[in-house]
Amino acid sequence: MNLSPKSQCLIATPISHLPEVHRFVKANHNHFKLLEKPSRTQVIDEFQNNSNLKYIFVNPNAQGYYIDSAFLEATNVLGINTCSTGTNHIDLLSCTKKQIQVYSLTTDFELINKLPSTAELAFGMLISLCRSIIIANRLVVDDNCWDYTTVMGRQIGGMTVGILGFGRLGSIFAKLLGGFGAKILICENDPSKEIPTNATKVDIKTLFNSSDAVSIHIHSNEANQNLIGAQLINSMKKDSFLINTSRGDVCDEQAIAESLLKKRLGGYATDVLSSEFDNIQHSPIHKLAKQKLHNIVITPHVGGMTYEGQTKAFLYALNKFTLD
Repeated sequence: MNLSPKSQCLIATPISHLPEVHRFVKANHNHFKLLEKPSRTQVIDEFQNNSNLKYIFVNPNAQGYYIDSAFLEATNVLGINTCSTGTNHIDLLSCTKKQIQVYSLTTDFELINKLPSTAELAFGMLISLCRSIIIANRLVVDDNCWDYTTVMGRQIGGMTVGILGFGRLGSIFAKLLGGFGAKILICENDPSKEIPTNATKVDIKTLFNSSDAVSIHIHSNEANQNLIGAQLINSMKKDSFLINTSRGDVCDEQAIAESLLKKRLGGYATDVLSSEFDNIQHSPIHKLAKQKLHNIVITPHVGGMTYEGQTKAFLYALNKFTLD
């Protein structure tokens, strides 16, 4: 992507919290227009009022809207640069039809193999569910109650933990898990992926009905839409845990909510919601979590959002622009 003062890029995501990235953008202010966390309407207005804007730089974690055909028509963008490995916040089919370039970090393995942040969050979520940390904190802070009997937890040592998807993040999660004495099951469709000796490869049905906890590390695509549905969820052991740092649309959130209400599923931790690009209040998981009665952890798509990880990723993505 070639940028000149007559061909600028709108950075439509927060960067001020990243000093190195902010310095890079300020040093190249002729090439970039900064509008941190704008609404869809604000972005469209910027493009319609500035003929020099030809590209947009986004990050799905802070986007809050879907880049669809109507958006592309209204902005007349030539290219989209997303600082993410996932692209389910962009209508790729419409981009192809309109010959709009889309750049992501999906295959930038030199960079992303050095970014463990999302796998670390998934592991933290596993610990949180096992020890009911959210519920225990509310008990003390909200109810002034110092009583452990209602928040007895489980230890990871001796548990069977399933990993769905053994790509970059699934393999890092397995390494983090390795020192805790858990039995590890892995479901991975790619036969070229080497499974570690301390783990067992199984099919998806076995993964769900044999694990005490399952962590999801798969891509969002057509084949994986609502892959984790009622059948798999209901096949899980009673009081087992489910962790999703993948994408919201790979899970049937209604089925998960129903399982939590029936006290079959012991807890659900997620960094993503199926409605996060629309309205998080539409999510049955969000509605259930607001009752503060269930072992639910929701974070606002912060998997890759560490200062170290974001700085590396943002600078790498921005350097895909050729600056004249």
